Amino acid sequence: METALRIKTILPVLFILLLLALPATGQEKAESMAENQAPQILTTDLTRKQISKDPTKSVSFVIIDDDNITQIFINDEPVQFSPGKNVVVNRIFVLKPGKTVIKVAAIDEAGNKREKEYLVGFKLADGAQLAPETEEKQAPRLFWKTVFGISLETDDNPSNDLSLPISIGDLEITGVIPDSEQPDQRTNLKGTLILVYDNLSAFFGATRTTYSKSENDYLNSQAIYFGAGYTVPLSAGRKFLLNFLALDINIGGNNYSQNMGLSPGLQFNSKDEEGTYKHLLGIDYAVKNFAASGVSNGSQMVLKWVYDSLDAEKLDSYHRTFAYGTNDNGTDASKTTFFSFDYDWQNRWQSGFKWDLGMGFQHKTYKNEIPLSSETPLGSKRVDIPIRLSTGLGWHISDDWNLMYNYKYTFNLSNKTPYVRSIHGLTLNGAF
Repeated sequence: METALRIKTILPVLFILLLLALPATGQEKAESMAENQAPQILTTDLTRKQISKDPTKSVSFVIIDDDNITQIFINDEPVQFSPGKNVVVNRIFVLKPGKTVIKVAAIDEAGNKREKEYLVGFKLADGAQLAPETEEKQAPRLFWKTVFGISLETDDNPSNDLSLPISIGDLEITGVIPDSEQPDQRTNLKGTLILVYDNLSAFFGATRTTYSKSENDYLNSQAIYFGAGYTVPLSAGRKFLLNFLALDINIGGNNYSQNMGLSPGLQFNSKDEEGTYKHLLGIDYAVKNFAASGVSNGSQMVLKWVYDSLDAEKLDSYHRTFAYGTNDNGTDASKTTFFSFDYDWQNRWQSGFKWDLGMGFQHKTYKNEIPLSSETPLGSKRVDIPIRLSTGLGWHISDDWNLMYNYKYTFNLSNKTPYVRSIHGLTLNGAF
């Protein structure tokens, strides 16, 4: 039962860390899905506004899309070209004294359209200036999407049974479950409905994990969550994000906790011909109300820096998180201070082949827990250092569907509860 209690302590933390990021992620996904379906128009020869010293301007436009590009217009004049997913258009513009607007529009076979305008000044009159650059404004629109996933996996140590991944001083620990009896099959189902209207977003969803062995029924978990988010544009490239999350967790068929979370943050966006980049500085704060009698309310506070990048072809992305925080699951023994680093890469080829790679590290110190031995390099307080290595191979079926074989290996370097665990299996993700 001690192991079961450890799992019940760990699972809510994982759920909160994952789901507190969901409102911002959901909104950003919805915005990017609506925007990125249209062709990308790229050029290094023009900026949104600029001054030219020459009367002529030679420009190359590179237009990229997941679908075939069927129509291109430059200053409302159609361009002759062979339809394709990658099109290069070269033009020489003759500039007249004053201001010249160069407008480019591209439409793909699905009817998605993108327009860009460039303002060029040549021989401006004394004192004349180009108009200040302003962020494009879009009319409010309602966007909704349902995303879901199903996983069939093998978990070789569901209970995090004790074992020594590497030597920790002279500490000797033996688990209670034979290695041959630990592996179990599990299924995971998850689904989320996302709604976005202009700068407002909302979502509602659920997730369920079920193990096949009856002796692991106490590890089965379910969570229902809903939340809302609000985005305030501050200036070109800066946004204030405020997200709310409500989360109800059941473990082993019983109520475990109800959690409320608030996540304010400041996001900095930029882009160039190589891709788009986002930096988020934020705070996650959650209050946890536990169902067990004799357990007080808990809380979690996290300071985070999240960085995301996506290349211009929308094939390769990178996600990085640095976090520092405190956690309290309602008992003196559960009070911890931690810092963590996570790095994840997602790579896709034009053919559809996908390869994901990730790693993570966390250092967690328990304020009031005594280790099994203080004669180790980890000190006189209980310390857990879980380290994650993960990878995935699969196929990008479409923008909304992919099939992946995922593998995750975790080992916990600890002077109290060391363990080794690997989870692998197939996952189908879809949306409509």
